[in-house]
Amino acid sequence: MAKIGEQSYATLDEAIAAAKSGDTIVLVANATTQGISMKGDLTINGAGNTITFEKDGIAIFGHALTFKDAIVSMMGIGSTPYAEWKWMAICASKDGSLTLDNTAMSLDGTDTASNTHAIYFTSNNKLNVTNGSTLVVSNYPQDALEWDGGDGGYNLNVTGGSKVVLDHNRSGIAGTFFVKVDASELTVINNRGNGSNGSHFDIANGSEVSFKDNGSHGLSAGKLFVKGSTVACTGNGMYGITVGNSLNVDGTSTLKANGDKTKASVSSGGGLRITKNARENFIAKGAVVEINNNGGNGLENYADLLIEEGVDLSILQNYEKGNGGGIYNGATGSLTLPSGAKIYNNTAAKAGDDIFSLGKIVVPATGKWILDQNHDGVGDHSITGWFEDGLGSDNPQRWQAHAEDEDANYIIGIEEGNFEIPLALKAAHGIEVDPGEGEEPAGSDGGSEDPGKAEGFSGVETVSAEKAEMVVSGSVKSVSPKTGDSAGFGLAAAAMSVVAAISAAFAALRRRED
Repeated sequence: MAKIGEQSYATLDEAIAAAKSGDTIVLVANATTQGISMKGDLTINGAGNTITFEKDGIAIFGHALTFKDAIVSMMGIGSTPYAEWKWMAICASKDGSLTLDNTAMSLDGTDTASNTHAIYFTSNNKLNVTNGSTLVVSNYPQDALEWDGGDGGYNLNVTGGSKVVLDHNRSGIAGTFFVKVDASELTVINNRGNGSNGSHFDIANGSEVSFKDNGSHGLSAGKLFVKGSTVACTGNGMYGITVGNSLNVDGTSTLKANGDKTKASVSSGGGLRITKNARENFIAKGAVVEINNNGGNGLENYADLLIEEGVDLSILQNYEKGNGGGIYNGATGSLTLPSGAKIYNNTAAKAGDDIFSLGKIVVPATGKWILDQNHDGVGDHSITGWFEDGLGSDNPQRWQAHAEDEDANYIIGIEEGNFEIPLALKAAHGIEVDPGEGEEPAGSDGGSEDPGKAEGFSGVETVSAEKAEMVVSGSVKSVSPKTGDSAGFGLAAAAMSVVAAISAAFAALRRRED
């Protein structure tokens, strides 16, 4: 059944009992085990055979256990052989490590006790999945990979064309791990809680990382570095991606946060969130970034975030109950958006369908975009620029260009530029001109039409970034920056009064010119 050198053993468990630190056990046939408790370094070379755990799992005491060229099955395993570790399938004490080398390991927690974790690390541990290995952890009542707290240096390394799947557990990666994914795949799906909650991720060399359909947060990271790889976070209950320390995406990578914030019972959530403690946040030229169809802010930023020229950025069809359907840039945020960014057809219930900013922001020019019927209110119309959309005052006015009474229209154009004052913007258009009475729309001669210029609009004069900086005295009831609810935000209120005053100063622009 198993050999150590030239010595043969009838069972794998007999070979493990006889092994010395540093030994290699080689299987000569499929084997079973009642559980592994090892206090020395050990390699089990399966030689292509299957190892089936029948009672207990694995207890690692400060040493290294390696499975090589093996198939390892742990179905319904919820405890280790060590009496004090009865609530996890695999546990490692300080400095212990588990390596899968060209090995397929499956852990299924079906029918285990309600307090059972799959893999539990206590301090300075490593889980190495390498050389074409696969690790699948599913159906555990508690977490797939759990830490014991502190700053003990917990590590998950997925390298060399390997694959890790964490599916239908309470959470995927719980705690602060250093996660390296190199030329490999990491899939964290269908967990009831978080996909991750604060680990640091280094994803490189054609890796594919997916956090999908997790009940709370998707990929919640400290540091998130992506090099030549794809990260896709979709369908998660709260935020698709959260970055707490640093974001760095190189120009050959793709970052997707689509269809997140699916949990209606919580107010928080959206596509991509950068917290105020994050530093050196950078997305390089050539990267592709999609932030679409989220049930909260598409991009929620509270730090310095530079999205370089040449990034293919789309922020579309997001819906937020408060402010900033496409982008919410908080008071501590400094956000640079690239020209060519696509930011339109988003919705905010309170203000700023596409952009709401209380901090510093570089707003690019709009493109040849179409405001669809759901966001226009009447039909599909060409977008002609940015328009003020509901900032400030007790009764903030939203963009409107289709009122039966033209005096009820609200149309104040805002030019692209650098802003350090509050903004609430919508990519929209002025008042549509009736071709029978006003100017002929583009393409009326029967020739081909440029879809970006197919409609004629008038009644709009734009306010430049420089004019928007004007100081205007007055008082405005304070508004909660995030939700739009009335509250005692004195500084925010004073700031928001600036753009509110723009409305009064340019009241004549609300009406179509005669």
